[in-house]
Amino acid sequence: RARIGMDLHDGIIQSIYAAELGLEGVEEDLEANVPAARASLGVAIDQLNAVIRDVRSYIFELRPAKLSYDLSEAMIKIVEEFRTSTAAQLVADVAPALPLLREEQQLALFHIARDALVNAHRHARASRIDVSLHANVSAVRLLVKDDGTGFDVMADRPEHHRGLHNMAARAQSAGGVMTIESVKGAGTTVHVEFPIRMEEGAWP
Repeated sequence: RARIGMDLHDGIIQSIYAAELGLEGVEEDLEANVPAARASLGVAIDQLNAVIRDVRSYIFELRPAKLSYDLSEAMIKIVEEFRTSTAAQLVADVAPALPLLREEQQLALFHIARDALVNAHRHARASRIDVSLHANVSAVRLLVKDDGTGFDVMADRPEHHRGLHNMAARAQSAGGVMTIESVKGAGTTVHVEFPIRMEEGAWP
């Protein structure tokens, strides 16, 4: 139940939210800019079709459809989806090749990055979001940084606000560590690190 709940929150719900952002853009452009509205509508339709594919994948206990791509490519696709759905400036710095990670580690990075992007837009109302995914000889590191409203990391949160808990749990269950730095009025940085062992494909 915990795994299914986490997958639904981090996968399906966030995908639907991304499509919702695109449809909000359609509503804004419908009268003023019909070609832009038509383009945004096409993107939203593609995103909802992807949600349907992901639901079918979860039903059959497969990984999300987007992770049929290489992790670096999947990360770029996440950024591109949000870039077409939000006015925030998104800057991606993603290594074209990464050490081989276990499937659960790739899934964790994928979901955490998407959750961090949603949080930066929906809750922090950021105007700029930077996404970085790189590796060195000891670790693969994901960094999502925004210039939004920030929050008190130590504050208690309602039980139904599970996003940050799910992100940290995903990282930990896959053998990684997630840390969050945030200052009210000065943005938030989400940092995730997975150590590399030689058998997992460290650099030669």
